[in-house]
Amino acid sequence: MSRLYYLNLRRIPCVLVFTLGLFVLPCALADYYVARGGQAPLSPYTNWADAASNIQDAVNAAAPGATVWISNGIYTATSSASAYLAYIYITNSLNLRGFSGNPADVIINGNGPACTNRGIFVALTNPASVLIDALTVSNFDAIGSGGGILIKITNLVSGAEVSGTAVVQNCVITDNKCRRSSTTFRGWGAGISYFGQVDSDFYTVVSNCTIVNNITTNSGLGNAGGGAFFYMGRFAMQGCRVAGNTTTYDGGGGVCVFKDNLTIPGSVIRSCVIESNTAEATWGGGVRVANGTLVENCTIRYNTALYGGGACLSGGQPSTLRSCLLCYNSVAGAGSGIVLSED
Repeated sequence: MSRLYYLNLRRIPCVLVFTLGLFVLPCALADYYVARGGQAPLSPYTNWADAASNIQDAVNAAAPGATVWISNGIYTATSSASAYLAYIYITNSLNLRGFSGNPADVIINGNGPACTNRGIFVALTNPASVLIDALTVSNFDAIGSGGGILIKITNLVSGAEVSGTAVVQNCVITDNKCRRSSTTFRGWGAGISYFGQVDSDFYTVVSNCTIVNNITTNSGLGNAGGGAFFYMGRFAMQGCRVAGNTTTYDGGGGVCVFKDNLTIPGSVIRSCVIESNTAEATWGGGVRVANGTLVENCTIRYNTALYGGGACLSGGQPSTLRSCLLCYNSVAGAGSGIVLSED
């Protein structure tokens, strides 16, 4: 490599044009920072000395695809958001990460029921990739779906497909609530809820998370998935513990994959422990799955329901349980281990 090549590289770090083609070096995106009790925040929050004290301020300032680092501390909601928004609202590609890598160090507290918010709302209408990593999302009280985290993929303008990924990893999602207020705001997924798009290339991954003690708080049509809820989109849930969650009516005390007859099969729940969840007067205390979902290498135990204490396999494309341990589940009706339903 010639000396002239090095000089050009230093002067033009992002784009180099050669006679035989075009070579593009990636331009590094700035990181953005959030900290409690630091110096006075100074936008755009690109170093610790100027760090934002409010997470949403750094999210708003961040360029698409950048990383927002959150320092140790408890970040508490002090007022209610509108019914459909959230304490943290993400609309572009973004990495939202706890700096230490330990979710116990960064606690996002919804201050419910004094405040009515959902925790994190990922609302995407264009291709994007979002990472949520090493956070505790706790004590949110949402009107509608997704008490802790809501991921929603739509394109209301052009109707074009939205591609990309949303990854939630190494997080604790605990003690969140959601409730139905109308046919528009259904109480689906008190811990985490994913609404996909028909025939979309978008894929959601929930990995190595602890999802515990979340609850859909009112009975009646439109409450499902105490721990996690997935609708009209492909997903993978892997290496998670889902425990102590409660739901009513549409079932899935731990996890609910809602029947829609539109989702492309290919979703999987793998290597998870799903225990001590309750589907009150309904189906699938541990899991209620549909649409060709594969449940594999999971332990499903100590769950309670009216039907299907451990698992309910319901409509759409046939779903599969493979190499799973189901034990100590109970029902008030029938099928303490597994029940099959066409609904």
